[in-house]
Amino acid sequence: FGGTPGEANSVKGIYQDTQAPDLVSYNLISNQVLLVEFSEIVNEDSALSVLNYTIEGNSISSISKDSDKIYMLHFEKIFEDGKTQKLVINNLTDECGNSKELQVDLVWHEVHEYDLVINEIFADESPVVGLPEYEFIEIYNTSDYPIKLEGFKLKVGNTEKILNNYKIPSHEYLILCSNAAVEFYKEYDNVLGISSFPSLTNSGTNISLESSKGVLMDEIIYSSGWYVNENKKDGGWSLERVDVTNYCSTVSNWKASQNEIGGTPGEANSVKDIYQDIQAPDLFSYNLISNQVLLVEFSEIVNEDS
Repeated sequence: FGGTPGEANSVKGIYQDTQAPDLVSYNLISNQVLLVEFSEIVNEDSALSVLNYTIEGNSISSISKDSDKIYMLHFEKIFEDGKTQKLVINNLTDECGNSKELQVDLVWHEVHEYDLVINEIFADESPVVGLPEYEFIEIYNTSDYPIKLEGFKLKVGNTEKILNNYKIPSHEYLILCSNAAVEFYKEYDNVLGISSFPSLTNSGTNISLESSKGVLMDEIIYSSGWYVNENKKDGGWSLERVDVTNYCSTVSNWKASQNEIGGTPGEANSVKDIYQDIQAPDLFSYNLISNQVLLVEFSEIVNEDS
């Protein structure tokens, strides 16, 4: 009949929920705020009680509810960069009163210079050698932790673009390209489309990447002379960084791709090698442009602070 009106239900049985809520995910969204998600609906009073959470060297100032399973924990002190701290959760119950102790190790990472580096540039896509006929910039995460790109600034020449909320995993590559190019580059792994992707001039320009807090991650000024190969200079080949662990961004750490398709988006560069720059910057030219002003030019990019 499709039901049991006026009599015992057809699915009648004994039901016991003995499974305590577990922690499905946790995410430090800032150096003072943790977002936690539980495996089931939890008792709101127990979830909102700061007494049920302990962490060595810190304490929780307030807790807010995002949904029946998701809560936001606000801490009194900021997390120190790179320091592991254990969070213990007790007396958190579900609707049936089940509870168990939960423990997680929390580590907050500030981004530092060269945590992300510019690793490959495809500025001249024509004539086609094997890569899609779209320009791209590849970046590489040199750090031991994932990095969120939300609010990061990519600057090409005088054009500046704010990146979307994308998390690049530790020691992985990310292809930055136009939205139209995403479908062609997604087969090469991680790809992020950028609206009105800035044009990469064939002759060369400056490219920089800056964090949402203004930390300069990496900067290069490439030129067509970096190919050191007239055939590859004419198009269809990318420029690849030789050594991602060497942060020298001069021509000596870059070469034209040796891969038969013209580049290596989303994977280790074909010219990958160990590069050591032991040559100090020299004074290339100097000019007294007035009786109080001297213009100096060095042989390579120098540290701005020095």
